[in-house]
Amino acid sequence: MIDEYGWQEHEIFSPVYNHEGSHIGIVGVRYDSRPLLDTLLSIASVGETGEILLGAEKEGELVLLHHRFQPAGSKTLKLGNLEEQAEYGLPLALSVKGKENLGKAADYTGERVYAAYRTLPSLGWGLVVKITREEALEGTMRLAFFLTIIGIFIIISSGIIAHILAGRLTNPIVRLSKEMGKLGPGHWHFNRSARTGDEVELLETVASDMATRLQDTYERMEEIIVDRTQELKKQYETDRAILESIQHGIITVGKTGVIISVNTAAAKLLEKDIVFLIGEKIDDVVKFYKGNEQYRGDDNPIRKSLNSKSIIRFDSIAHLNIEKEDGEHLPVRLSVAPLLDNGDVHGAVAVFQDVAEERRVDYMKSEFITLASHQLRTPLSTFQWYLELLEGTKSNFSEEQKESIKEMRKSGKRMANLIDTLLHAAQLEGGSIEPKIKKIDFTELLEDIAGELQSFAKDAGCPCKIDIPDRKIELQTDPILLHVIVQNFISNAVKYSPNKTPISMQAKVSDAEIEITIKDLGLGIPEADQPRIFERLFRASNVKEMDTTGNGLGLFISKLIAEDMGGEISFKSKEGKGSEFVLRLPIN
Repeated sequence: MIDEYGWQEHEIFSPVYNHEGSHIGIVGVRYDSRPLLDTLLSIASVGETGEILLGAEKEGELVLLHHRFQPAGSKTLKLGNLEEQAEYGLPLALSVKGKENLGKAADYTGERVYAAYRTLPSLGWGLVVKITREEALEGTMRLAFFLTIIGIFIIISSGIIAHILAGRLTNPIVRLSKEMGKLGPGHWHFNRSARTGDEVELLETVASDMATRLQDTYERMEEIIVDRTQELKKQYETDRAILESIQHGIITVGKTGVIISVNTAAAKLLEKDIVFLIGEKIDDVVKFYKGNEQYRGDDNPIRKSLNSKSIIRFDSIAHLNIEKEDGEHLPVRLSVAPLLDNGDVHGAVAVFQDVAEERRVDYMKSEFITLASHQLRTPLSTFQWYLELLEGTKSNFSEEQKESIKEMRKSGKRMANLIDTLLHAAQLEGGSIEPKIKKIDFTELLEDIAGELQSFAKDAGCPCKIDIPDRKIELQTDPILLHVIVQNFISNAVKYSPNKTPISMQAKVSDAEIEITIKDLGLGIPEADQPRIFERLFRASNVKEMDTTGNGLGLFISKLIAEDMGGEISFKSKEGKGSEFVLRLPIN
């Protein structure tokens, strides 16, 4: 019997039969449920907050039939829609829905509890046993507090015991380390103090033996160092004597350009004190000039060698000068080599030689060549004029005589060309020819040069390949001198390609420079002759028998012109495989 006050009483009805099995009536029993509920809901052993709840569904609502603290005569509590409470996770609603579980939850008052719930199938009710989390964990918290106290006590006790044991173990090692720290020159005696018979005594024995061996090794090393120092001192004195005996100036600089060493010859050539030079920056005390123009900053040959990690050379025809203390310029030949270690530059060595006398002789040679060329020009012109006059007469010359006159004319023309070339070279060396810089159409100039190359190559039967820009490019340069350089390259390529091998010309233009390359697959230059290829009147050994008309001035003149225009000429060649000459000129 459940009413608005909950589960009030229980009624049982049963039929009554006689001994014959006939129905004679009904017996009914009714008893109050309150005493039973008091017994069922009594869970004092769980805790003060422990509680048992009984719930059921009534017209879709969740009804709390009885709970531990329900006053007598009070109505049952309606907790809301059963489905909503189940979705919310209320344990009583879940148990009425037929579910069972144990865990954290919130009860009908919203308090956080630990709850166990299940359904009562015979009645369709839900049963929940709950207790607040604080009371449930109270024993655990007391246990945790007790264990914490015990842990702190154990840690402190362990620390004290560990300190005592560590002191007993480490004190001998500390004494040993102090004794080891005292070992050194003049103090190699080792005092043994451990008599424990354990590993510490063994370690001390080993340390004592090591101290004895260190003393022996140190004494031997002292003897070796003394001997080696004497050897190095003698070697230094020998090297210094050799360095001082060399008449070339030698300057060594570090990787930042600071002077490290200077020999006597260098100080004498510069007319400066060695003490003044050492420790100074090379740019400040050693100044290089070409004519009246000084090489500054990264253009300084020594700086250039440090930056490029390559050897820089200036021969006598480069007209390099070095400034002396009194401001006068001394003609020199210079070679700068970087000091490298696994690709890293650590400095550079500059070697320079006084070539004032050599330059004076070259000047006298040039003057003589100029004078001789001028003196020869007049009689040679007269000779050629008479040959032309003789050839133009109607005299009856034999074929042999006509051939002789023709050969004389060729020889005269060749002689005139040689004189002109000698005069040109002398003027370039004397500096009387200055580049006439003007704006030109570089592409048009290249097309003219390419036309000459194709003409020469066609006459020689050599295939020709041209690769030049197809757009108009304007730049500032001397077109005549530029033409002379490239023409010399082309002439050599055609002349020394006897097997009718191909010749190519390529031109490139960048923001900083122009580059013209002439390549052939002809005779090539022997490796032994390559260092002298730009010398005046020099010809490679493998071409003298092939061409007897060459004068060895073409590349000499080309190099002078390129340097006057601020450029450079480089080449690669292999005997029997051909040559590649490259002209690079800066864009002004």
